[in-house]
Amino acid sequence: MRKSKTTLNYFQKIRETLPNEQFARVVNEIHNASEREQEAFWQIITSGYPTSFALLNYKNLLEYVKNKNINYAEALGSMYEIYPGLEAGIRIKYPEWYKLN
Repeated sequence: MRKSKTTLNYFQKIRETLPNEQFARVVNEIHNASEREQEAFWQIITSGYPTSFALLNYKNLLEYVKNKNINYAEALGSMYEIYPGLEAGIRIKYPEWYKLN
């Protein structure tokens, strides 16, 4: 017996994730987006970023993960930098894909 590959409907997942008001604002842009673009958008939203940020960056995120040996979760994770000296601590840096915008 051959297993069929399950495909996710990211447009539906986005609809289920966002409140109706937010979904209505983004529906025109994401409706015509490719399945991979919709997945990138959904990954940003479910990571806690606002819809405005997701709209500006979902294509950048998709391009970033296509050219790297990295998945969405790794790309979306915060990058930390430990710095020495009197003001020693940890500074949060934006992931590189964010800078593509």
